[in-house]
Amino acid sequence: RKRRSTSVCGRATSGWPLASVGADKFTGQANLDLRTVDPQIGVDDHASAAAAAAVGTFYAPVTNGHLTFSANPAFSYRWYDYCWHASSHTDGWIGLLACRYDLGGGFDSTVNDQRINLWSDDASWYGTSDRRSNSGFPLTAQFYVDTGHWYALWVWCGVSVSGGGSGFMWWSSALGSLSVTVPSMTWKL
Repeated sequence: RKRRSTSVCGRATSGWPLASVGADKFTGQANLDLRTVDPQIGVDDHASAAAAAAVGTFYAPVTNGHLTFSANPAFSYRWYDYCWHASSHTDGWIGLLACRYDLGGGFDSTVNDQRINLWSDDASWYGTSDRRSNSGFPLTAQFYVDTGHWYALWVWCGVSVSGGGSGFMWWSSALGSLSVTVPSMTWKL
């Protein structure tokens, strides 16, 4: 039986961003959809947002040693950053995160923080867009574990967007949308 947990975090740093962020431990999916566009007027009002989502499990080692943690998630994404005399930006990433906790449940440290860029784009004149998918993206990390701690092992992903705003002769908008499916995770001590 597969045991998974999920985590979602996000923040809107300014303006009016639209954000939809979620993770499902039963399906192994994490979804992020961030936009700076106000649907009422079609452009942003100087907005930015960043969010991350994760699917993972908990691990308590029975002996000390080096743990190899891997997953082969599928993903699909789309992004754009369009502008006219204003700047816009979008980026997205995927990776493995491992956090160590003491036996009482208190956070101790992050032992692995992997973030592999899938896209990163800035626009200051007109802009660009892209859409891609991958049926299996290999991720691997190795780190030391000990019996005095337990570990949260995550496949995680993140998106950020920002736009310079709108006015009479200038505007910008940005979108970042990323969907990740984690069919399984493996670890070996």
